[in-house]
Formats: sequence, structure tokens, C-alpha cells
Amino acid sequence: MDTKNVITVIVVVVVVGLVGFLCLKMGEDKDSRIPSSYRPFGVSGKNPGQMKSPSGVALDVSGNIYVADTGNNRIQVYDSKTLKLLYSWGEDGSDVGQFDKPIALAFSKDGDLFVLDRQNSRIQKFSPDGKFISEIGSLGQETGQLAFPRGMYIDKDNFLYVADTENNRIQKFTLDGNFVFAFGEFGTGSGVFNHPEGVAVDSVGNIYVADTGNSRIQKFNSEGQFITQWGIKGTNKGEFMTPSALAVYFSNEQEFLYVVDSSNCTISKYTSGGEHKSEWGGKGNSDNQISAPASIFVTKDEDIYVADSGNDRIVKMTYWNMPDNIKINDKSSDNKSKDKNSSGIGEENNSNNTTTLVPQVDVKPDEAPPEKVEPKAKESKKDVKDKKSEEKTKTQTTTKSSSSSNDSGVTNVVPVPSAPIKNDGSFEEDEGGEEEDDSNSFSAPSKPKFNPKNQESVDF
Repeated sequence: MDTKNVITVIVVVVVVGLVGFLCLKMGEDKDSRIPSSYRPFGVSGKNPGQMKSPSGVALDVSGNIYVADTGNNRIQVYDSKTLKLLYSWGEDGSDVGQFDKPIALAFSKDGDLFVLDRQNSRIQKFSPDGKFISEIGSLGQETGQLAFPRGMYIDKDNFLYVADTENNRIQKFTLDGNFVFAFGEFGTGSGVFNHPEGVAVDSVGNIYVADTGNSRIQKFNSEGQFITQWGIKGTNKGEFMTPSALAVYFSNEQEFLYVVDSSNCTISKYTSGGEHKSEWGGKGNSDNQISAPASIFVTKDEDIYVADSGNDRIVKMTYWNMPDNIKINDKSSDNKSKDKNSSGIGEENNSNNTTTLVPQVDVKPDEAPPEKVEPKAKESKKDVKDKKSEEKTKTQTTTKSSSSSNDSGVTNVVPVPSAPIKNDGSFEEDEGGEEEDDSNSFSAPSKPKFNPKNQESVDF
């Protein structure tokens, strides 16, 4: 084999390996992507269908969108397809069915709606059509009492968790309002809080708390015992200023935690262990921007609804659905076939908030990837005859690249290595020291505590 062919094969091996590596890296985790579609709805105002500082959003089993229209002290319900207002209820006050800054929403398995009525320090329970059922909590420091709470969550077992913000604790209730337990106090160490505003629970009962004043997320077991924490104060990716709302998404393989940072105006996604996966947002009023986001709801299809409080609207964010011919790297399939290249969703494109797709690269075992070659001039019959005669006199044959000529005189050449390739990419010779002929195939390697006597109403 001549030097030119050796170099060609080495270049091909390096290029194929590099392409495969890039495909694997860019497609190794679809959960690192960011939404590709943003659909905001709502306009500022107090008329029906309009919004003023909406702070809570949730969907019922039919997909209807419920909004805590905080500044207007009412609940509004929209059709998820047409985004038209279906009905609403509520007014300013402290009687049952009235609100003073409704700030968070949650549905039980039975379809009842729970509304966190912040300035009234209570939770009201309604039927889906707005009929009052009961209430939980009252202003105070005792167990079962609340002090201007900001977040709540209903788990898969129908238990209600409340981020009792001014009491610096998390409380757990039955849906009938019976107190179960509480944990936390004011502080900066592990397991204590500084005005927690968000809470969420995963499928095995682990409790996640947005420890807002300490700019971090804390994770506890189902009994309220500290497990871990992550986050530092800052504005860079993976950092928090005021993490304020949480949502857990259950996927087929693992669970993820979505975090809303109201000051940084970002949505970020983490594994249940705190590994940062992706982040997007930014302050503004464009479709893909948000201002003072207050809550988040994630559907089973991982559609995301954010209460964009500063822009008086709700924003629906969706991921692009992958077509069948685009493959995402699956760790299980990697174990079965490690020598195959995979592809999937790549890194986010910061210039236009889109996602780059990398197609799968397949190299057949019986052929080398084609390469661009320069055209050769036709050989005369005499040159061919002389070359053949010259080859017969040699004691060792030399493999040549097969070529074919077209009418224009351009020859298309496909390089074929003349010796087997070792796993390390080198060539080996047979026992007789002769090189193999062109029948050989090429294979690419694969704050202080709350005192109700001194406490003033917190500005929203």
C-alpha cells in the first residue's frame, strides 16, 4: 500500500470517529434541550378574560387552564385550545369564596381545586366550577396555622404541602385540613429556611423546597429529614437569586425538578439529585421572555405553563416533537451496540432559542465513507499496456484503487485499504509479509421568625 492510501484511510478513520463522538455528545440527553415553542396569552386589565399580575396556574384533567388572577382577586378558567374565557369567580374580601391575593393553585385526584389565599393566610377548596367546599388554616404560628404562605403542592397520595413562608416551615395536611406534620425554622444552615416560597414532592415522597431567601433548593425525605441541597446566589446558569416556585416532572426513566427564579426571570431544569440540565428565559416581553414569573405547571406530556406575572399573561412552552427518523441516544441501546453512532438533540442555540439536530451517521461495514477526489486524466492504451507489463515483473503485488471513467474524462475513486485494520487503527501484515488484495473490506471503529403582633401585610 502506498503512502497516499495509508494517509487517506487514517483521515477517514479520524473523521468518522470524530463525527460519531460529536453525535453521541450532542444527542446523549434530550432533557438538556429547551422549549422550541412559546405561546403567550392574556392582556393586562380587569375586564373578564384580562389579567393583573397572575401568580398561579394549573390544568384540570380536561386540559382547561385555571389562572389565579392575583391582582383582580379572582380565578379565571380558559379553554386550552381556543384560549377563550369559560368562566370565573371571586372578589376582594375575606369571606368564603372571596380572596385577598390568591397566589397558587393545585388540583386533587378528585378534581377539586385548592386556592392558596395568601393575604388571608388560608387555603380554600372549591369544586371545578367554583363552588366553595371548605378552607384550611388561619393566621398564626401554631401548628396548622399559616402566615402569608406562598406555595403549595398536592402529591400522588392526596396530601397537601404548604410553604408557610413567614413561619419559615413546611406543613403537611390531609385534604380535609387535618394537620400531619411540619418541619423547618428560620436559618441559613442545612434543613432550615429563610422565607421558603415553593414546595414540590416526587413520586417516592421526597420533598423539594425553594428556600427563597437563601437562594437554594433543599431536598428532604418523606419525613422531613434533610438529604441534600444545591444552588448559590448569583445570576449565572445554575445559580439562583430568588427561587420561588417548583414543579416535578415524572418521565419514564427518572424525575426532574423545574425551578422558577422570579428575580433572574428564568426557568431551569434539574435532575432529582440537583444536576443542572437546561435553563432559559430572560427578562422581557417577547414570546420567549418572562418578567417576575410566579408559578409553573408541567403536564404529563411535559408542556410547561408559566404565570408570567410581570407581563400580565400566561405562557405555554412546548418542546419540539422528534420525528421518527431522528434518533436520540438511549443508554440501553448503547450497551447493546456500542460501535454505532447515535444522534439526538444538541446544544441550545443562544442566538435564536432553537435546538440543533444532528442526523445519525451510519458507516456500512463493507465500504469506506466516500471522499472527494480530484479528477484524473485518461490514460492512453499504450500507458495501460506498459503498466500491466511492468506489474507482471514484480515479485510483490501492489493493490490499486479501482477506478471508472465517465465520458468527460473524470475518474471516480473509492479508496480501499489493502490490509486489515487493528483496533488501535494500525495495519497488520500477513505472515508472508505481503499486503492483502482489494477484496479486504474497511470497517470504521466504532429573616427572623414571624410575630403576628408586629407583622404587617406583605406587599405583593
